[in-house]
Amino acid sequence: GALVLIVDITREKQADIARREFTSNVSHELKTPLTTIKGFGEMLDEGLITKPADVKKYGGLINQESVRLLGMINDLLRLSRIEEGAGVSLSKVNLRDCAQRAQQQLARQIEERGVTVTVEGDAVLRADGGYLDELVFNLLENAVKYNKAGGRVEIQLGTEGRSAVLTVKDTGVGIPKADLPKIFDRFYRVDKARSRAAGGTGLGLSIVRDTVLQHGGAVTARRREPEGTCFEVSFAQWNGEEVGR
Repeated sequence: GALVLIVDITREKQADIARREFTSNVSHELKTPLTTIKGFGEMLDEGLITKPADVKKYGGLINQESVRLLGMINDLLRLSRIEEGAGVSLSKVNLRDCAQRAQQQLARQIEERGVTVTVEGDAVLRADGGYLDELVFNLLENAVKYNKAGGRVEIQLGTEGRSAVLTVKDTGVGIPKADLPKIFDRFYRVDKARSRAAGGTGLGLSIVRDTVLQHGGAVTARRREPEGTCFEVSFAQWNGEEVGR
C-alpha cells in the first residue's frame, strides 16, 4: 500500500512539473512574437516610422509574427483536442491517400526547395482520417522544410505483421544523436534560429506523437547515413481484411 502511494505521489509530482514547464514554455513562446508586434506597432502609432518603404517593411514583420502566433495557437488547440480525444471518428483510411493530399498541399514549398518527393506502397487501417492527414502533412512538411535544396523525400507505406507502417526519409540537415530523444517534446527545437526562420512552431512533432499514441501506435526517429532523418510510424491496431468493418 505504501509503495503504491509513493508511486502515485511521484507521478503526481512529475505531472505537476511537466504542467508548470509547459505553461512556462507557452508563455515564453507566445511572448516573443507579441513583443515584436507590440514594439513595431507602437513605433507606427507614434509616427516614428514614416517612410513608405519602412512602413511596408515593419508592417510585413508585424504580419509575419502574427501568422507565427496564430500558427502556434492553432497547434496548441490541436494538441488539446488530441489529448481529449475530441471528435475522433474511425473509418477505413489509406495512408497513400493521406500522403498524396499532403504532397498537393505542400506543392509550392516542394517546388521552391526543388525537393523530389516519392510515394511507394500503400497501407490501410481504421483511424481518424482528419488526424492522419495532419500527421502525414506534419512529417512531410518537416522533411521538406529542413531538407537541402534539390534534396529527396521518400514516403514508404506497407505492413509488418498486423501493423500498418509509414516511413518518411529525407536527405536533410539531420538531427544530432543527443537531440533525437527530445524532438517530440513540445517546443523543443534542434536549431532554434533555423526553426523560427522556417516558420516552425516547435509543436509539429508533438502533434505527430500525440496522434500516433491516440491511435495505439508508435513513432521513432533515427539518423540516416550519410545524411538526413528517417521517421517511422507503426499503427499496431491495423487488422488486415477486417479493416473496413
